[in-house]
Amino acid sequence: MASPVALYLFIHGEAERKSWIISGPEPFSDFAGGPYQLRMYVGLFAAGVILLAGGLIAGYFKRRAARRRHGAWLV
Repeated sequence: MASPVALYLFIHGEAERKSWIISGPEPFSDFAGGPYQLRMYVGLFAAGVILLAGGLIAGYFKRRAARRRHGAWLV
């Protein structure tokens, strides 16, 4: 979820670096445009939210299954 912030700081950190990046080939030359950057940042943030939620859900079910296995020994 922090990747959009890191990407923004990488692109806009120095004026020389930004001009070097946007003078590159097709996907990099679009980094100067606002709509492209917005789509990229929203997409990266959404991917982070989905991966974080998936990890939390998987961890919940893993802990739940472990509690069931350990509870069976007490019966």
